[in-house]
Amino acid sequence: MRVHRGAPLLAALAVIVSCGGHGAATSTTTSAPTSSLAHVALGVPAQQWHATVIATLAHDPVLFTEGLELDANVRYESSGLYGSSVVRAIDQSTGATLHTFTLPSSMFAEGITRVDDRLLVLTWKEHTAFVLDAATMSEVNQLTYASDGWGMCTLGSDVVTSDGTDTLTFRDPNTLAARRTTRVHLGEAPIANINELECVNGIVYANVWQTDRVVRIDPISGAVSAFIDMPELRPPSTLNDPDAVLNGIAHDAATDTFLITGKRWPVMYRVTFAAS
Repeated sequence: MRVHRGAPLLAALAVIVSCGGHGAATSTTTSAPTSSLAHVALGVPAQQWHATVIATLAHDPVLFTEGLELDANVRYESSGLYGSSVVRAIDQSTGATLHTFTLPSSMFAEGITRVDDRLLVLTWKEHTAFVLDAATMSEVNQLTYASDGWGMCTLGSDVVTSDGTDTLTFRDPNTLAARRTTRVHLGEAPIANINELECVNGIVYANVWQTDRVVRIDPISGAVSAFIDMPELRPPSTLNDPDAVLNGIAHDAATDTFLITGKRWPVMYRVTFAAS
C-alpha cells in the first residue's frame, strides 16, 4: 500500500489502533501537540518523544522515498512507483549521485538495507528482492519472499521487514527465509501500517504510513515504547499531495543523529530524538 487511497490523518490513526549533506544548520525542537489525540489514538504507556532539528538539507523532490540507509558518507535511497523505481547511492557531503540501479518497470521499489558488502532492495507486490553490490550498485542476485514488501533494516544476524500490517518478520539475510515474527502493539492495541524501518542499538524505529509519526519498537516483544510526531516538518509545497507523507529514516552512527525525509520532499532533516 504505497499510494494514497483517500484516508485522512484521523482515519489513518483509527486504522493504526484497530488493526545530500549540504545546507545551513539550524536548531529547532518540535513542539508537543496541544491536542490529546496522540494519546487517545495510541494510549498508555508509550512516551511522547520530540525531534530536535540539527540541520535542514537539500533532497531531490523527484524521489518517492521508500527506503533510506546511511553508510559512512554514502546515502542509499530507494524511490518507488511503477515505471520509475530506482535506488541511488548518493555522496552525503555533496549530494552527488554516485551510482543508480533502475528496477524493471513492472516492479515497485520498497525498503532497503545494507548487509556487509550487499544492498538488499525489496519490492512491493512482486515478491522479489534485488541483491546489489553496495559499491557499484550492480545486481548480483535475486531472492524471493511470500509477503508484501514495505520496510527493511538489519538487526544483528537478522534482516527485519514490514508488510504494512502490525507484523515484523525477522529473516535470514542470505535467503530472506522467515525465522520469526512479532506483532507491533501498544498495550492490547495492534499498530498497523508499519512502513520504513531503521534498526539502531537493538531497537526498531518505524515510520507509520500516512502519518507524521515514527514509533520506537522493542524487537522481541513488539511493544511500542515511544512515538515521535513531526507534522511541523512537512514542507508547505507537499501539503496538497496526499502521497507526500513522512517516509525515510536513517541513523548516522558517526554523530548519533537521524536523517528523515518524505516522499517528494524537497528537504531532508538531520534530527535527534529524545523524551519530552
